[in-house]
Order: sequence, then structure tokens, then C-alpha cells
Amino acid sequence: MLTSSLAKGLEFDVVIINNVSSEVYDIHNKVDMHLLYVACTRLCLNWRFYTIKNYVQFSI
Repeated sequence: MLTSSLAKGLEFDVVIINNVSSEVYDIHNKVDMHLLYVACTRLCLNWRFYTIKNYVQFSI
């Protein structure tokens, strides 16, 4: 497990992002959006987003 900051420049087959919600990632905060962007662009094959209420999976 890595933070978004430590994962920069690396690639993974599966990326799991825990607790994706507007309470955690403020869309008006550039730092939050940059960290979410870095996390989302680390994947090679499969995304998994976990929120408090829902589970969403995207595959390439």
C-alpha cells in the first residue's frame, strides 16, 4: 500500500482507491484533485474505487 504521492511515476496492474468521496477529495482544492489524478493514472489494467456506500470498478 502506498500513498498517492509515493506512487507517482510507478505503474500497477490494479489500483484501489479507498474512500473516494467529496468529503475526502474536495473538487475545489487543487492539491486534492492532483492527488486523485496521480492515483487514477497509476493503473495498467484495472481500477477499483471504494466509497462508503458504493463499490465501482473500471477495467481497460
